[in-house]
Amino acid sequence: MEKESTNLNAIEQGLANWHAAEKFNDIDNQIKKQIGDTSEKTYIESLNTSVTQKNCILQNIKAKKEAVNLFFTNVMTESEQIHGQLNAINEPWKGLLKRIVINPLISRAPLLSNTTSRNKRIAKTSATIHNQNMNITDIASEAQLTDLQLTLMLSMANRSQWTPWRALLLDDPTQHHDLVHASSVFDVLRDYIIDLDYQVMMSTHDSIQAKFFQRKLENEGVPSKIYQLVTRRGGVTAERMA
Repeated sequence: MEKESTNLNAIEQGLANWHAAEKFNDIDNQIKKQIGDTSEKTYIESLNTSVTQKNCILQNIKAKKEAVNLFFTNVMTESEQIHGQLNAINEPWKGLLKRIVINPLISRAPLLSNTTSRNKRIAKTSATIHNQNMNITDIASEAQLTDLQLTLMLSMANRSQWTPWRALLLDDPTQHHDLVHASSVFDVLRDYIIDLDYQVMMSTHDSIQAKFFQRKLENEGVPSKIYQLVTRRGGVTAERMA
């Protein structure tokens, strides 16, 4: 019995060795197939080089991902700050708009309201008609849209000191206005000059409106000058009218 047990153990050991040898041969054949004609040492060196290169690429991708995440975080933070600033100018904006625009749909509109569209914060202007919010650009005239833009800019200029020079450079802000409505705009600009110490440089297509604005300023003792652009042989020159 002892002899038979010894033989059985020897057979089991032989089978295990045979199985291990077959497994080794399979692995060896796979390695030879993988590395081809190169030596194992050369192939291992090339693998190490490839791993190093891939790690560099991975680190570069991670760095770019961190930069993009930081960028979007800063954008969202700045967006929140901008919306906070926009909310802060709503009341002074309304105050200016009521002085210029007669239509209550425009002058009493909620103006800037913060909403979300496609996961992005946006600010938009709207007006309420029959209990429905309408985009204000769909109902406002050209003159009213100009007044909206002008009063928004005036509100922001008075709240934020963009430059040490307190100046308003306006390109024909009353081009869609008759003289009556232009007068309201000129009253606001006059107050910015007198009360807030602004300088105003304004272009206009209408010399009558220019002289009308000048008379308003002169009545308050504010000096002003009007220049007309004239074409000459040497080019365009500015000649003083009044």
